[in-house]
Amino acid sequence: MQLSIIIPVYNVEAYLEECLNSCLEQDIPHADYEIIAINDGSPDGSLAILERYADKYPNITVLSQENKGLSATRNRGIEVAKGEYIWFIDSDDWIERNCLSSTLGFSEDMVMFDGLYGAIGNNISKEIFKEVSLEKPHINFICISPCVYLFKRTFLVDNNLKFIEGLFFEDTEFTPRCFRFAKSFRRLKQTVYYYRSNPDSICRAPEFSKYYHHYLIACEILKNIKKYTTPGDKWDLFFQRSIVDIVSTGMHRCLALPLKEQMRFFKAVKGNKEITQILRKNSKPGQKIKGILLKNAVWALPLYLRLECALVIPLKNRFR
Repeated sequence: MQLSIIIPVYNVEAYLEECLNSCLEQDIPHADYEIIAINDGSPDGSLAILERYADKYPNITVLSQENKGLSATRNRGIEVAKGEYIWFIDSDDWIERNCLSSTLGFSEDMVMFDGLYGAIGNNISKEIFKEVSLEKPHINFICISPCVYLFKRTFLVDNNLKFIEGLFFEDTEFTPRCFRFAKSFRRLKQTVYYYRSNPDSICRAPEFSKYYHHYLIACEILKNIKKYTTPGDKWDLFFQRSIVDIVSTGMHRCLALPLKEQMRFFKAVKGNKEITQILRKNSKPGQKIKGILLKNAVWALPLYLRLECALVIPLKNRFR
């Protein structure tokens, strides 16, 4: 079997059929790939949709469990997958029809392809994937989402590459770690994945308990630096940039919270001297400023972040 498509399913009855149809309308025989759809305790009608499709299509396997979260659901999919490659697809997204024949048939540990970011109603807004290589890995040039990669199953299993369970934003730790272990990589300049901007996504509600996970993920990446890198080597710098990216994202998202909760997040990051130092050492002026403010004037961070959102980021996007 060439491929195992793993689809975690939670509360997506409005989008699930489009996702499943895109996976079924392909240009290789259904016998050559399996679709493993895992119902993660959905309270809506998602399970009924899955069972209806499984009755009609023999290559669809439906598993059901109490709600355990995205990471645990994907990890269960890895455990039962039989395909040579694994593709993680989110159940509110969709893929290009008739794309499998051109994305399979390779031998690399990881195969990356292009995708587009879209809003509700299939309005495609922008490309989100750039160049990347194992020789010069750079966090700004990869897509963190595992949904735009095919992973060789034996590569994941042999290196015990699993998602950290119990945390949001787990992709930010998982994908860079995969790059660290990959011995071979192929980039396909072919658009096959479409990411839907779903306002009902579990990570979109502004809650401190979720946004705090940006910091927790940064701590996990810090562990990877200590376990898998030598100071100053390319993977050390790669993981440091990952930390800068996830912490900076968390800071900006916290602006949607009350000021008291913003300060809780900033002070948590400030309390980690290693992460604060990584921010201050970063070559980008904006990240240096955040690191300096964390150390010396944490009270000024919300003001600086709002100025950055209003002035710096729009200007940078204008000249891309």
